[in-house]
Amino acid sequence: MDEGVWKPLPLGFGAHVRGEPWVLEAAEVAELVEFLGVVSGARHGGRIAWALSRFEMGCERALDEEALSDYLLALRALLDADDETARATLSRRVAALCAEQSQRRALQRRVELAFALERFLVGGGSSEAYVESVGAAAPPRQIVREVETHLRAVLRDVLCGYLDPDLKAAADDILVASGEPIEIRATDLRHQPTADSRQPTEPEPAQREMRFTREPEQATGEPAVEVEEAESETGELPAADEDAGVTPSADWELDDDPASYSAPI
Repeated sequence: MDEGVWKPLPLGFGAHVRGEPWVLEAAEVAELVEFLGVVSGARHGGRIAWALSRFEMGCERALDEEALSDYLLALRALLDADDETARATLSRRVAALCAEQSQRRALQRRVELAFALERFLVGGGSSEAYVESVGAAAPPRQIVREVETHLRAVLRDVLCGYLDPDLKAAADDILVASGEPIEIRATDLRHQPTADSRQPTEPEPAQREMRFTREPEQATGEPAVEVEEAESETGELPAADEDAGVTPSADWELDDDPASYSAPI
């Protein structure tokens, strides 16, 4: 006050406070003011607003493990992961948005561990049991903090206009530009055809001609005949006798006299 010296004072909050203390330096004041102005002026609705609200809920949780589900729900909303296929590729898309290409595989693994930790906690397991299950290399608190950091970064970039709100498409564009393979799962939804409804799905095969090859006589004494199909050189059936299989008639020998085959109408 007045001409007194500045002293650091702790600020009280109504909600729980987690994480390490942060000291605001004088050089950061202008940047913080600008950032707060951008956030307060942002007018995003839908999934962005819902994810931001869920992120704030996670920051108010007393324990890191309690905040994990809030953060993962926010990521699902941001990346439109509403079905099984989108959820299966969510960790890959998060890594594309938040890490350089050389670090994406490691971050993808951390996000997958976060979902595994959530399932473990929902099932009634403790953090200690989780560490014993997956190893001390991935402590739950560190996993939650990493997810929180990346979620905060994504929300910040969207609110500041650095990222398109369609984060799912933005992540896919990054993966395509980097040349990384994208997993695509296809399911055949066609019904198996029945005997009555079966329709040809391929073009008709080339026409074939019949070749007969006489083989040596069998034990019955009758000469065996083998039928062999082969494509003709022109792809067409050989010319067949039009009268084959037709019983000749005496009327075929009629002359050209019209009176012999016509009658008045």
